[in-house]
This record gives sequence, structure tokens and C-alpha cells, in this order.
Amino acid sequence: MRHAKAHGAIVIALMLMSAAMQRDSRRYALTYGVKIGISAGAWLE
Repeated sequence: MRHAKAHGAIVIALMLMSAAMQRDSRRYALTYGVKIGISAGAWLE
């Protein structure tokens, strides 16, 4: 179950980051990537 949640969070983070990159906004992509990463980490604990 934990692995599935982690995988899902990673997929969502990548989707958000790629969408932000297409909008040519790297700062937005980085901010979201960090937020999702922290959320995923908290989720797994």
C-alpha cells in the first residue's frame, strides 16, 4: 500500500512539473515539485 501511494505521488509530481515546464515557468515547477515531495514524504511516515 505504501509503495502504491509513493508511486502515485511521484507520478502526480512529474505531471505537474512537466505541465509547468510547458508553461515555461521553472520556479512554479520547482515549488510544486518540492511541495509534492514533502507531502509524499509525510504521507509515508
